Amino acid sequence: METRRDVSPWEQELCGSVLQLEQRTLLRVQRPTLPQFSSVEALIHEHDLDAWAVGHPPLPNSITTTKWREAIMAQQPCNVCSNVTSQHDSQNKHLTAGPFLLLPPSSVQTESDVRCGKPSIVQAWEEGRRGSSTAGAAPPLNLPPSDLQHQVPHSLNSYLPHMRDCAQNPTFPLKRLKLFSLNDYLGLSAHPDVATAAAAAVSQFGMGARSSGVVGGTSALHRELEEGLATLKGTQDCLLCPTGFAANMAVLTALTSMGGRRVCIFSDALNHASIIDGARLACRGGSATLHVYRHKDMAHLEQLLGSLPSNALALVITDSLFSMDGDFADLQALAALRARYGFLLAVDEAHATLVCGDRGAGAAEALGVSDQVDIHIGTLSKAFGALGGFVATSAVIKALVLNKGRAHVYSTALPIPVVAAAQTALAVSNREHWRRPAVWSLVERLSAGLGVPALSPIVPLVVGGEAEAMGLASKLLKEHGMHVPAIRPPTVPRGTCRLRVSLSAAHTVADVDALMAAIKSSSGTLNVSTRHEEKAGSQSNALLGNDQPSLMRLQYLEAQAHTPVALAMKPWKKTSL
Repeated sequence: METRRDVSPWEQELCGSVLQLEQRTLLRVQRPTLPQFSSVEALIHEHDLDAWAVGHPPLPNSITTTKWREAIMAQQPCNVCSNVTSQHDSQNKHLTAGPFLLLPPSSVQTESDVRCGKPSIVQAWEEGRRGSSTAGAAPPLNLPPSDLQHQVPHSLNSYLPHMRDCAQNPTFPLKRLKLFSLNDYLGLSAHPDVATAAAAAVSQFGMGARSSGVVGGTSALHRELEEGLATLKGTQDCLLCPTGFAANMAVLTALTSMGGRRVCIFSDALNHASIIDGARLACRGGSATLHVYRHKDMAHLEQLLGSLPSNALALVITDSLFSMDGDFADLQALAALRARYGFLLAVDEAHATLVCGDRGAGAAEALGVSDQVDIHIGTLSKAFGALGGFVATSAVIKALVLNKGRAHVYSTALPIPVVAAAQTALAVSNREHWRRPAVWSLVERLSAGLGVPALSPIVPLVVGGEAEAMGLASKLLKEHGMHVPAIRPPTVPRGTCRLRVSLSAAHTVADVDALMAAIKSSSGTLNVSTRHEEKAGSQSNALLGNDQPSLMRLQYLEAQAHTPVALAMKPWKKTSL
């Protein structure tokens, strides 16, 4: 008779919650890849690719990068036929020999599950753990010998060929992925100047900032970047934050902690999670209230503003480029309401900075209302190709956020190499003006080729259900080596699941053409219909499911493609491809 072990209430609740996500095709897991010196490509072990395509968790110990790193650092071709080090080999004799450790063989028996419906991600982890001869402890890492640090190439030009040699070795079980899933819109993360700046900074100054920016973590390099961002946005000053998420949290909590008048926050219904969470946190102290207006519905916002108490302060906050639909806020209408009602206007330009406007200052610049935005919030992790967030604003608002924005105050400042990379990315974007038109030309090409409304480098292909979206994403991944993520609830409303295509200036015309061909060939076998609609004398062919929510979403996007806001971005779109 099987002995059942006691299961704690916490374990029951945790596994039940994860299992529910898994059953609804909503469970997300990490998918480790081997990065390349590219903004749009990566490598993945073929076994992990197979698991990814069918929705299984990553295989335990499926990739060990020790030999990969050693070969690169020593500038030697990968010896993929060599065995793993004796220490690692002796501890994992039951696993397949070589630089990659696969699942334990099927002969390894696992204990029977004591509960019905254990999440597969838990089973996979436990199986991998029980497959180890040293149960309860992870195998030790075989780090490269310390003397290899002196053999690191001093030039990227000498470094890259050896990485490519390793990647092209036919006996190395890696597959190349073309990524349409990242936010590196200008392809700056892999720009040689950006990489060189980061490498030089870490060589000269080390890695971390070592403390909070308000204690001792702010360096002259931090201030130089802040001044450059303030110039870009046309503001008095700027404050760097550890992430874009932290920037929104810091702004909202600081503006509602002044201790005087009540603050009423007005937030677009489709704002980013960082704005939503920041607003909710700001309201917990009782000094602020949150009012959510329908997405881009200026009449609804004005109705809410009309009921504002006379002694209250109003703060309106919105994304400029919304990350799931790729549409833009009507910042001109918001500026007009600001003039009428006197509220503080905060705009998160995370996806639009360096992408929109003559100088890359964002959607507010493209729409001619930069000077009417009080707080420009942004990130360095998208078009900058680095990491971090920032708040470009007046000197007095910066002082308030610097002192009362807890997400900033109690976080370590950005690492100096990251700051150097972002500063160089800003300079490159100012110098290489072709990058913005290049990515917009790809937007136009994809829109015309698929017959979908594409308002920005974020192009949603609305499918409908979770299973349909995951099925199409899996076929693109497995059969075509293309990663186009399936976006599901709670990120988007139920019935509007989609593939979210992210385009970059690092993509080529051939990349986009291959993507379109793959989507057309893959969608025909997945009950994903093609809708033909006559509109304004032209035909729109859009991939979507037959359910009503997805149809409504597509109709909305088609209507948005012809608005003055969308047309204001047109100077960056090339019609001759």
